[in-house]
Amino acid sequence: MPDVFNDLRMQDCLVGIDSDGCVFPTMEIKQRQCIHPLIIKHWHLDPLAPLVRETAAFVNLYSRSRGSNRFVALCRTMELLAGPSGSRRV
Repeated sequence: MPDVFNDLRMQDCLVGIDSDGCVFPTMEIKQRQCIHPLIIKHWHLDPLAPLVRETAAFVNLYSRSRGSNRFVALCRTMELLAGPSGSRRV
């Protein structure tokens, strides 16, 4: 096995590839199988699980904010779940 760190020191540059959703289709899997269930569990949103999953998927995977900071996306998800002007309590 090559010594990667010593090999890097011999090069003029390093090319890094962001594999989270860019090169490999892993973003959707990570969101749906890891992050969405944790949101539901942490905030005790089991009765709203389908809506939470749909809303979180929209924010994190299909909206213009796709790929934004996780905490910003979480806040946006909660805002959408709350409804217009926070009319519905989550």
